[in-house]
Amino acid sequence: MIVSNVNFTNENLIKYEKQLGMPIFNTQDILVMNMKKVTIFLSSPKVSIETLELFPNLELVLCTSSGVDGMPLEYLKNRGIALVNSKGIHVEFMSEYAIGAMLMVARGFIYSIQQQVNNVWNQQVTALSMLNNCTVAIIGTGMIGTSIAEKCKFFGMKTIGVNRGGKNVPHFDQIYMNTDLNQAVESADYVIVVVPLTNNTQKMITKEIFSAMKKEAVFINISRGLVIDESDLVYALDNSYLKLAILDVFQEEPLPSSSPLWNNPKIIITPHISGDIANYMDFVMTKFSNIINDCQDEATISAIDYELGY
Repeated sequence: MIVSNVNFTNENLIKYEKQLGMPIFNTQDILVMNMKKVTIFLSSPKVSIETLELFPNLELVLCTSSGVDGMPLEYLKNRGIALVNSKGIHVEFMSEYAIGAMLMVARGFIYSIQQQVNNVWNQQVTALSMLNNCTVAIIGTGMIGTSIAEKCKFFGMKTIGVNRGGKNVPHFDQIYMNTDLNQAVESADYVIVVVPLTNNTQKMITKEIFSAMKKEAVFINISRGLVIDESDLVYALDNSYLKLAILDVFQEEPLPSSSPLWNNPKIIITPHISGDIANYMDFVMTKFSNIINDCQDEATISAIDYELGY
């Protein structure tokens, strides 16, 4: 039996129940379900221990997001419950976002949009460039980072990757370890962060790293807000350590209207949409359906490593 804290429309609920091959109960339906029969919990990006404790025979938690920093990992580990996230479905969404963000800067769309708001025609608003022959440093060489690198090679870019062990990965011209991050970013025209949030990656991008970047570099974060120190980023932009930041994720979400990030002319904000698409849940349910109905090995392969946090 599956129980979920995700709110589905009636139409989608019927569709996904058929796809998964079993009924989906909502956590609010406690009075009409046998909680001992619940073995699978279909979860939004956050769930409380108190909720999970209602179901004594849980074997598997399916998280609809890729990031699992909102999940009680230690609790799940201690109970021996496997956790599978939506890893893999965001690859095309997020890699296209990254390419689009770079093109928006290189071809001047960002500045043209700003001019249009003020009815201004100025062909010299910015120095236009190409992605061809530029260097991109991608911090995180997993599935998404590798897809970004592959697309960057199509545009003729040099690709630098950063990962924990310095392991070589396809589509990267050069790889650095996390400990050499400042060296990895110093020649990059674009720096893209796409690592999971763990104890090791929290605030890994600080003033020291920003100061190592080129003054014309563009910083793009599609990872998690807590991976960077936002105050250090603002300081770096205000002091021209780098040219521009495009941020899709933030330390506090939704980003408060009082945040100074909104009014910083060197920051472009998108509301955590790099990994989203109109029919997002259809992609998620296709993956989860394969795990539930077809392949137990796939569940094992896709399970979160509790020691690593991803």
